Parts: sequence; structure tokens; C-alpha cells
Amino acid sequence: MNEEITATQTLNLSDLMIGHKWHNRRFRWKGWMQWPIAVVIVFSIYYFITTSAGKTVDPRAFAVSFACVIALSLFAARIDQYLAKRRLRRYLKEKPSGHKAISWNFQEKGAACSSEGAYSLTEWERVSESVSCPDGILIYWEKAVFHWLSKAAFASESDYDRFLQLIAAKTKHSKIG
Repeated sequence: MNEEITATQTLNLSDLMIGHKWHNRRFRWKGWMQWPIAVVIVFSIYYFITTSAGKTVDPRAFAVSFACVIALSLFAARIDQYLAKRRLRRYLKEKPSGHKAISWNFQEKGAACSSEGAYSLTEWERVSESVSCPDGILIYWEKAVFHWLSKAAFASESDYDRFLQLIAAKTKHSKIG
């Protein structure tokens, strides 16, 4: 396959939020469950240390404080998600490439990306993995650094299907959704 597959995308917040939704869905438990898991571990250690020392723990006080700390940790996780979205919005507003068109050319040797005054070519070996979703595809350049490319960026559904075949052959590929 020596043909070129092209895609054109304008960076905007709504498209990027869809990509972040799919990225976060992949690592769902890591994003908001780390806080409650940490609380459970700390309270379990406290409980076992206290009971092994021969002291008694009031079960009602322990349960109420445990529930309060879990609720606070879930609240902190939601605040963390909100702040991540807010950082993304600010980043997109401050970024010079925000709301500009980006052209992609996918070939057998790699992915070429160009915009006003910028050009880069990335070989497929440098892409760590790709994940196709119902709305588009996540291309991971590193473990947590990704680019979201929606289906709408391609001229036709057949171009998107050819691109999926190409990227599945060239990268570690998986599918969600």
C-alpha cells in the first residue's frame, strides 16, 4: 500500500473533549478510584494496628469517619477531573495552534502532520499504540500523550477504514466501545 490517506482536523474544545472522554474511559479506575483505594488502605492499616495493640475501635465512629473520608475522596476526584478539563480549555486558548486546521498524511512509512508554518513526520515505530473508538481514534505517541483524530476528519468512511487497517498493521492496536 503506497497510497496516501489524508485527514484534516480543526483543533476545538468539543472534539478534544470527546477524545479525553475515550482516553479517560480506558483508564477509568486510575482516574477517580485512586483516592478511595488509598483511603481504604490507610483505614485498614489503622484498624489493624489499633486492634493488634489490644485497643478497641468504636465501630460506629470508625464507619462514620470512613464514609466521610470516602465521600471527600470522591469529591476530590471529581474536582481533579474538573481541573483537568479546565486546564485543557486554557491550554487550547493559549496555544497558537488552537482553532487552526491541521492536515494529516498517513503513509506506509509514517504520519506527516502540517499546519500553518509547521511540519512533522513521525515514523510508525515511534507510535506506542493506537486505540479505535466509535467516534474516532486515539494515537498514543507515548504512554499518556495522545492525539485524538475524529472520524469527521477523514473525507469518507472508506478513507477512515483504510486508515484503521494501516494503523492496526503498523502499531499495537486495540478497540474500545
